[in-house]
Amino acid sequence: MRIALTSLGQSWAIIPELTGFLYPRGYDFFKNHPDAGKINSSREFLGAGKLDELWVLATEERNSLKAVDKIRMWSELVYLDIPIRVWITSGLSDLFSPEDCAHMRDAVLRLCMLCRKLVGRNTEIIFSLAGGRKTMSADIQYSASFFGPGVLIHVADRNIPPYFKDPDPSLLLIPPGRELASSFMPLIIGKYPENSLSAQIDSKDFTLPEYTPHKRQYRIPLDKNLAQKVDGILNSASNFLFYQIFDKTYAQKESSNYSRLFVLPPARIKDLRNIRLGIEPERTKEELVLVKKLPKADLHCHLGGVLTVEEIVEIARIHENEVGCWERKHEGFHRKREEWMQIASKGDPTAVSEKIGGERIRELRVMFKEIPQPFTVCGFLLCFIENPHLLEQALYGRWMNESDFTGIGMNEYERLGDLQGSALLQTEPVIRAVVRKTVEKCIEDNVTYLELRCSPQNYTRGGLKIEKVFGIIDDELKKASHRIENGIILITSRHRKMDEIFSTIELIDHLVEENRAGRILGVDLAGDETSLAPANLREHFLRFMDRCMHITIHAGENQVAGNIWEAVYHLSAERIGHGLTLSYKPELMKKFLDRGIGIEMCPSSNRQIVGYTDFCQEKVDKAISSGIKAEAQSSSISEKRIPHTYPLKEFLDYGLKVSVNTDNMGISRTSLSKELLQAARLTPRGLSVMEILQLIKNAYSSAFTDHDTRKKLILDSERRIIELFQSEEVLPGG
Repeated sequence: MRIALTSLGQSWAIIPELTGFLYPRGYDFFKNHPDAGKINSSREFLGAGKLDELWVLATEERNSLKAVDKIRMWSELVYLDIPIRVWITSGLSDLFSPEDCAHMRDAVLRLCMLCRKLVGRNTEIIFSLAGGRKTMSADIQYSASFFGPGVLIHVADRNIPPYFKDPDPSLLLIPPGRELASSFMPLIIGKYPENSLSAQIDSKDFTLPEYTPHKRQYRIPLDKNLAQKVDGILNSASNFLFYQIFDKTYAQKESSNYSRLFVLPPARIKDLRNIRLGIEPERTKEELVLVKKLPKADLHCHLGGVLTVEEIVEIARIHENEVGCWERKHEGFHRKREEWMQIASKGDPTAVSEKIGGERIRELRVMFKEIPQPFTVCGFLLCFIENPHLLEQALYGRWMNESDFTGIGMNEYERLGDLQGSALLQTEPVIRAVVRKTVEKCIEDNVTYLELRCSPQNYTRGGLKIEKVFGIIDDELKKASHRIENGIILITSRHRKMDEIFSTIELIDHLVEENRAGRILGVDLAGDETSLAPANLREHFLRFMDRCMHITIHAGENQVAGNIWEAVYHLSAERIGHGLTLSYKPELMKKFLDRGIGIEMCPSSNRQIVGYTDFCQEKVDKAISSGIKAEAQSSSISEKRIPHTYPLKEFLDYGLKVSVNTDNMGISRTSLSKELLQAARLTPRGLSVMEILQLIKNAYSSAFTDHDTRKKLILDSERRIIELFQSEEVLPGG
């Protein structure tokens, strides 16, 4: 099926002219033309004579409607054997305003889309520029470029006799004579190939014009949706092409970022590159609002450290009945509870801190051997139901102030988690509640992918079997899988005795064996790096490698880069947790770049354990100490400063696949959105929005999930980010 399409103004005679050129077998307008040979050559090139229908688009303007009537009269008088179909734009009589022109462009596009649907993707449509206003001809050409393949034609004219401006149809029953015919010349302007961009348009999403084989005249309701969609596609394609070919910044630094970002207008790309986060303290809330809107992936999140102190106390309420029961049965427990309640009632964090200081907090777990875990710990926590902040003050002490909570070392940091993790996760109700709380916090923070790290072997002291513990965690995560993609990473700890480590590896291996079709994403080696070098565990990790499992290793958090090297070369790590000392071994950095090894950085815990400068906080403290703020408050920046800067920006600039994660969101009192801002605050000049997006993309790209899921996560996050930044008001300071 071959169709020609034209717009129509007030001159109806353009239709015999077009018919004469395209379908001379039905009516040969140019039969007596002095250049008939040249016209026939054009016809041969065009394949004229193979025309099935002629489509006409006109407005409701009075003279245009008269022209339509004359077309119908003429086609009947000459017994034209192909249909001439006419579409009238409802409610549009003149193209007098930008709104009118937008409606007309949309109508032309819809008619072209209907035509393309009928003839198929590979058949050429003939687009005529000969009729109607110049804007209508421009719309025809615009539509031809999008809905090709097609041929663009025009009928030029000169010295037209006055009587032929609006001739009576009876004057064109036979082809015009030589003199009149010579006033017109049909021209082939050019061809448009098939435009792959048109594949982004689905005709099901738009209302197509009416089309019935036995009907000759229709109406097109006014709309602008299709024109807006096509404009958006073409603008995006133009922007993308520019950045792909001409932009050096893209080629050198941003080609691994979300590729479709570069369909955004150049002004918006400039904003994404130039607006930097984490520099101005007064913009922190505004910046957090932006980052929270971004989809994110958390690859390094420990179940044993997700709860804040307030949440720990709330979780303990699950076992209020059991605590009460044991208090009635066990006199020693009853007296101890009364002692704790008395201390808590005084509201003195120092007194509480003295009671739980040092190793005594860990002794709570086994204080009464007759009482199953975690009921003794819950009994202690329940003493702070009315004032969890008191317990938090006692636990954190001088580190309650964020500016002081830096460089405290691994041992002190881990002590802050002694009331959760294995101290609490010993019963099914508690484990379920903590997993649910983790999921809720992630979803609330717009995290769409979560890899949850846990040690099921440590949650069996309350009588649960390791298989049961794993099943509980997995079951709760599965329930949330329609809201957040997720999976489990199993941990073995290097800081235990050698026989315990091997036993743990055996247990993990057993779980992996039993859950071949399950959702164990990988294994992790965590704990104090000074306890055991990765190389010493190679033989035992070979069984994980034999199963082609994903492996991530905590390394280089507070120890030398040699640990990172061993993790990569001896344990085949695909990702490294923290990796802070990697830059001390440049040849290893190059290996990370070549092999695409991921680095899971956790800015808050890195700062809190190792001690990096928060440049944004430093501004606040300087302002306070210099009296800029009216409140009397001393600057409390820790005097301990390490001489080097947080290495995330160095890794990012080098092209490494570095991501930002939470580590222990409860202990560090953070979220993934806050972590991305913390990464910016630890960088002397902050991070650009574009760099934040690169960190997010890196996380999704490094996910230990299957290829199809990873691809879907990347595409979904890309789509959401594009939609977000198409808004004019989303960027802080933009």
